[in-house]
Amino acid sequence: MITKLKLDRLSELQAELDLLNIKKRAMLEDVLSEEVRQRIANIESSFKDKAETINNSIKELSEAIKDEVIGVGTTVKGTNLQAVYSKGRTSWDTKGLGGYAVANPEINRFKKVGEPSVSIRKVA
Repeated sequence: MITKLKLDRLSELQAELDLLNIKKRAMLEDVLSEEVRQRIANIESSFKDKAETINNSIKELSEAIKDEVIGVGTTVKGTNLQAVYSKGRTSWDTKGLGGYAVANPEINRFKKVGEPSVSIRKVA
């Protein structure tokens, strides 16, 4: 029950921060003239187009790099970035092996269970 109370408090703090940011934006909007708002909108628009073009180039080049690194099968280092190669992970049919372990319990000595983890998400 204590965890539920803490989650509820965390939610309240997040809402408080959202409200604070809304108030800040409203106060900033109040001090800007219509002319300044329009100029800001024009600047935002011109940078948006440029940023979108660059983001598309970044995405395309990143995919090409990933494809090449997978092809060579090794990490490649540049001056400021590196493309780290990781071989494919092995996975097992946990449900199937669990059933197999009932009849063959000796397989359980090869089983490893990781530490539990928690992620905090919004309730849908």
